Amino acid sequence: MGSESDQHAGSPGRHWQVEVDADKCSLCEVCGKHCPTGAIRSEQTEDALSILFRYRLCDGCRDCLNICPEKAMRLAEAEAEPGAPDEIVLAASDMLRCSVCGGNFAPEAKLRAASHRRGDDAGLIPNQCPLCRRTQMVVRFIEEKRKMEGRMAEYKTGTKWHWKPVAAEDPDAPPCPDVQAGPSD
Repeated sequence: MGSESDQHAGSPGRHWQVEVDADKCSLCEVCGKHCPTGAIRSEQTEDALSILFRYRLCDGCRDCLNICPEKAMRLAEAEAEPGAPDEIVLAASDMLRCSVCGGNFAPEAKLRAASHRRGDDAGLIPNQCPLCRRTQMVVRFIEEKRKMEGRMAEYKTGTKWHWKPVAAEDPDAPPCPDVQAGPSD
């Protein structure tokens, strides 16, 4: 006797239907990356990430169910409905916008799930893209290092941070043009 997916293949008017628990789904996109037929795929627009399902391509292999880290998926046999869309949205999440550069950097659901797995407070979801976070961390590290060394003092003009030497003989020395850093650089 054949497998369940082989038995289904001969059933006229029936197809496989994947359902997703939107509260559990983190939009990690693993299901789509491992779908051998391409029935599940992800689509990112400017404002959102969506997981899409095309029932006509699904062969019922259950790879998506087995690989889903959140166990948010179910597979069921369904009646084919005339006029049903070829592709449906299984899950979607808005993209978070970086507070520094303004670019979209990750789906909110993905960061919430990662935060939950780490046991972090949901309020600790980053509001900056990885590049801006790294840049600001490096700038803060340089600032702290220079302050600790006691050789430089900082001041701001416009949007630039400048460093000037702190010397007993000339505390108002002009800024060092070759040593500038800050959030806008």
